[in-house]
Amino acid sequence: MLKENVIPHLLITDDQKWQFKTGVGSARQRRNRVKGSIRELELMAASLRRGGENRAADELDGDIMAMLEKKICRKIVNRSRKEQKMLHMGSA
Repeated sequence: MLKENVIPHLLITDDQKWQFKTGVGSARQRRNRVKGSIRELELMAASLRRGGENRAADELDGDIMAMLEKKICRKIVNRSRKEQKMLHMGSA
């Protein structure tokens, strides 16, 4: 059951313009509050582009790229930490 003043998970709905204007789907404004998956954001951007909202779709595409870059960087850092740990354990 949802609480009264809590924004539910970002879903593909008919109120996409409201979501974009209020920043619900914006990763730059609320990085920790983006609940939708990257695929949902891609679908929302495609829908906005079909509706003629190219600027809004480009904004969402930028947010998607930022999320992907952050995810890739996190994987690389974790992998290098594991490698350093294994090297340290091997030399002991």
